[in-house]
Amino acid sequence: MIKKVLFVTRFMSGGGAERVISVLSSEMEKQGYEVGILVYNRTEKDYATAFGVKVLTLGEGYSENKGNSVTRKFYRRKQIRQVVKEYKPDVIIPFLKPIVVETYQFAASLGIPILATVRNVPQFSGKLDRMMYLYAVSHCKAVFLQTAQQKQNFNEKIHAKTFVVSNPVSEVFLETGAARNYELVQKPSKVIVSAGRLDKQKNQKLLIEAMALVHKKHDDWVLKLFGEGKEKRNLEACIRNHKAENYIFLCGRTNHLPEEFGKADLFVLSSDFEGMPNALLEAMAAGMPCVSTDCPTGPASLIGDNVYGRLSPVSDAILLADNIMYFIEKPEEAICCGEKAYHYIRDNYSPQKITEKLIENINRYIDS
Repeated sequence: MIKKVLFVTRFMSGGGAERVISVLSSEMEKQGYEVGILVYNRTEKDYATAFGVKVLTLGEGYSENKGNSVTRKFYRRKQIRQVVKEYKPDVIIPFLKPIVVETYQFAASLGIPILATVRNVPQFSGKLDRMMYLYAVSHCKAVFLQTAQQKQNFNEKIHAKTFVVSNPVSEVFLETGAARNYELVQKPSKVIVSAGRLDKQKNQKLLIEAMALVHKKHDDWVLKLFGEGKEKRNLEACIRNHKAENYIFLCGRTNHLPEEFGKADLFVLSSDFEGMPNALLEAMAAGMPCVSTDCPTGPASLIGDNVYGRLSPVSDAILLADNIMYFIEKPEEAICCGEKAYHYIRDNYSPQKITEKLIENINRYIDS
């Protein structure tokens, strides 16, 4: 039975994986486990964790801007091994592909079980990158997936030691859903929201194109896109090309996403691929009707067969717009769908339930 857990990550800010570590580590600490997080780089925007969670670093001497890639990797190897030796965890859980590889390379010889995580569809820079990743994953004690679909990325040998535990949703979004008024008497704010890194994977360009189609029939609705990323300039140009500056807004990163979700009427995810989309999970927890592309992986397992939202084919702006207008034009259905989504997420994806399931699976593999 494990008592002490060490998560490993490059950052604790900005991304869905980091948000998951924040929620899981805090809930584990609440349940009586000793939890540490080894972070390569700390920032002022790091996600908060419970007071008892110990945040460890590679030391003041480490910087992504210091030295070259070889010297930085050598330093990381030395410091990761030192941190693991001193902290003495029962299990190490690295998040994201490069961290899984490095943690295995640097710490496997210390004899502490490593639990590989799969947070997205694996992307490789070449054959060597793919080979190194699959070798590391195949030699870890177990592989922690977010959805059953992610098994497709691995061979039968790895299948035998995989288990599926979804992402937990933060309590603040469940509180937003609990406080939402599900009565039709409430006038809609006519605000559609989306949240996520501004990146080609998230395909916000598709959502802008769909919103331009929606605007032709419903010109009093607006779209707010929350997030930062390298696609910002391209998306600004796309908005200008559609002459949509007065109804599509890039709002940047916010620390008040639950409040923004609470004020909005509809959430849309337009990704080409995902792992388990936190933003969709959080929007459903906040009681919003949701529209999503049916991308691999995650949305279909959350929304079902249009039970808790509506699914559209990937890269189809017309059908995405149709599903958005379905909820705009059927407010009773939208409110009912949002309420059902809130109850479904509350009953199945709370931090307590997800953490208990994760611990159960970790113990099963560690004790085997």
